[in-house]
Amino acid sequence: MNIDEVPEELPILPLRNTVLFPGVVIPITAGRDKSIKLIRDANKGSKIIGVLTQMDVEVEEPELEDLYRVGTVAQILKMLRMPDGSTTAIIQGKRRFNLDSLTATEPYLKAKVSLFNEQKPEVDDTEFEATVSSIRDMALEIIQASPNLPSEAAFAIKNIESPGFLVNFISSNLNAETEEKQEMLEVSDLKQRATMLLQGLHKELQLLELKNQIHSKVKVDIDRQQREYFLHQQMRMIQEELGNGESQDIKELRQKAADSVECPLRKVVVNGVRAPDVERSDYDGLVELQGQTQDATRAAALGRIAYGVGLGLYWNRMDAENVRRLRD
Repeated sequence: MNIDEVPEELPILPLRNTVLFPGVVIPITAGRDKSIKLIRDANKGSKIIGVLTQMDVEVEEPELEDLYRVGTVAQILKMLRMPDGSTTAIIQGKRRFNLDSLTATEPYLKAKVSLFNEQKPEVDDTEFEATVSSIRDMALEIIQASPNLPSEAAFAIKNIESPGFLVNFISSNLNAETEEKQEMLEVSDLKQRATMLLQGLHKELQLLELKNQIHSKVKVDIDRQQREYFLHQQMRMIQEELGNGESQDIKELRQKAADSVECPLRKVVVNGVRAPDVERSDYDGLVELQGQTQDATRAAALGRIAYGVGLGLYWNRMDAENVRRLRD
C-alpha cells in the first residue's frame, strides 16, 4: 500500500488493550456488532481501516473522547468467521495517522485522518546504530531468560534488517502497559522511540532476572525440604527392613522396669566381687543400646545383662561370670 492510497476518511476500529505498530501483523477478535460489520465491509472493499486504542476498556460504545488521537492505518490480510459469532481478522499495520474528527458513528465509526509526521535519523548516525544493536541484544537476552517465549522469536529478531521495523516489532511485543506502548507510538522521532524502547527492555530484563532468582531460591528450599523428607522416609524403611523396631524381649524389659519399684543404689557382692553401681537413669540408656543392636553382639549381651541387674532380675543368681562380663 502506497501512501497515496490512504483515503482522507477511514473506518475506525477501536481496540482494547492493544496498540498496533506499523509493519507488525497481529490477530484481532471483534465481538461488538459495529466492529464485526466494519471488518466485513472493509474486507469486501479496500481492506484498509484505521485502528485506534481505547483509553478505557470498559466503554462498549467508544466516542471521540474515549480514543487516543494517534493510531495506525491497517490492512486486513485475512478474515475468519468464528462459530461463536465473532470475527477474527489478521491485520498488518502500515502507517501512523492523526485522528482529526469523527464523521460518522453509524453503522460504525468513521473519521477524517491525516498522516503522522515521522522523523528518521541520518544514515550514518552511529549512536542510533548502537542503540538498535543494544535493543536487539537485550531482546535476545529476554527471550533466552523467558521459558514461555518460543525460540522462533529469537530467530525472527535476528533476521530483521530494518531498524524501524525492529523497533516497532519489539515495541509491540514488549511486556508493558498499554499506556506505555501508546506513548511510544506517539513519538515521531525514531531515535527517541528507540531510546524509550531500550529503557523499557532494560526494566523488563531486570524484573525477569529478579523473578528467576526468587524462583530459583524457592525451588532450592523446596528441593531441600523434599530431599530431607525422602531421606527420613528411606531411613525409616531401612530400619524396618533391618529389624530396628523394638523386639519382644526389649518390650518385656521396658514393662518390667515400669512395674518395678524404684530403689536406691544397691551393692551386690558375689564370691567377693562387688557389682558396679547402677542408677535407674542408666537403665534406659542401656536398653536403648540393646534396642539398637538386635544382633547377638557383645554390646547387646552387655545391655541385656546390665539392665537385668538393675532390675534385680539377676541379683539372686549372679555368679562370677556375670560380674566379669559387667566389668569388661
